[in-house]
Amino acid sequence: MYRENGFAIARVFTQDEVEQLEEFSRAWIYRLLSKWTDGQAEKYPLETYHIWSKSLKVDHGEIFRAKNRYAYPDEHIEQILANDRIKDFLAGIGIARFEKWDDGIGWLGFRFIRPGAGDGYPFTCKAWGVAKHVISIWIQIG
Repeated sequence: MYRENGFAIARVFTQDEVEQLEEFSRAWIYRLLSKWTDGQAEKYPLETYHIWSKSLKVDHGEIFRAKNRYAYPDEHIEQILANDRIKDFLAGIGIARFEKWDDGIGWLGFRFIRPGAGDGYPFTCKAWGVAKHVISIWIQIG
């Protein structure tokens, strides 16, 4: 699938790991949104962010700029993300040697995608400059 389509679905995390990654990700996003949610995150489900963010006048561009969307995760999260199953998967698609991409603000990043707002990462961007040699691993959270 990878060689034909440029992407593959990899089952490289246990259910427990997925839950830990989701908890980590939600906490990160709610920290960014705390100015607008007044510490009452549970009242604002991320799944409906595109609706309530308008009524709270959240500045999406300010909140989700690169400096906020990239970080160096703690060791526990790094161990989940850089597990042997990932390494085996990469070897299986012909990537024996690799390193994490880091342009100075972190190697772990996220995209927060609102329906119809053009927030997604266009696949064509991978053709730009050095990014054409980058393999991204996307994990759906929520």
